[in-house]
Amino acid sequence: MNAPKVDKVKMPTIEPFAGTTNPDEHLAAYAAQMSVQTSCEATLCKYFPTTLKGQALLWFQKCVPKGSIHSYQNLERVFVSRFKHAASKKKTSVNLMAVTQGKTETLQNYIRRFNQEYLKIQNLPDETALTAFLVGLSSSDFKFKLIESGVSTLTEAMERAHKNIQAPEVCGTSRENNPPKKKRKHENEPSRSQPSKRSNLITNHGNDPRYNRNRRQIYLDIKEKNMLPRPPVVRTPEEKRDKRHWCEFNRECGHTT
Repeated sequence: MNAPKVDKVKMPTIEPFAGTTNPDEHLAAYAAQMSVQTSCEATLCKYFPTTLKGQALLWFQKCVPKGSIHSYQNLERVFVSRFKHAASKKKTSVNLMAVTQGKTETLQNYIRRFNQEYLKIQNLPDETALTAFLVGLSSSDFKFKLIESGVSTLTEAMERAHKNIQAPEVCGTSRENNPPKKKRKHENEPSRSQPSKRSNLITNHGNDPRYNRNRRQIYLDIKEKNMLPRPPVVRTPEEKRDKRHWCEFNRECGHTT
């Protein structure tokens, strides 16, 4: 093959391939730099070894017979076949479905992790990506509204998600610019001329029979319900107590309930 003069083609500046990374990614990076300079296959083959290092360069120099490469496509096939073991396992929709939002994770961080995994999957149908995004969202008002709105593409869902992220920031700014009015002092205090609600609750029981009985009868009604604390110890000496009076609460004589 006849290649152009060296001074007309710039040496590629991509990261040299050592045989431990994805060969397809290396070929894509090489083609991106060289395609703007030349489409000559002989030139592509000639400069390709300059992008190799370590074991990959030794392989090319010692294991690829001279004259065995007849086209750049042929070189690509030989190169990928030799180093395909170094390529990372291909991601699928199953990997994307595994990305879920944590209980305390922000929507913004979930979207970042989702996109990182999404970009690793090739030829993924948009409806599959949208389903994975919705399934991964934690239960929230936003998820409910998103499904209720009937979004049909991942792009539309992402646009709504970003608006949802920005909304609190906008509202926060609005609240700062328009702080709520402070209540006047004593605004909530009851008027001196009117009885407080608390006093009404205590004294105004109407004709409710529950509040028209004496304390002893009330105690007898509730003593088995464990509603009262333990009674205090009676400190009056027994000889000084009035034996005619009996307290159901203290279970002692000397006073009434």
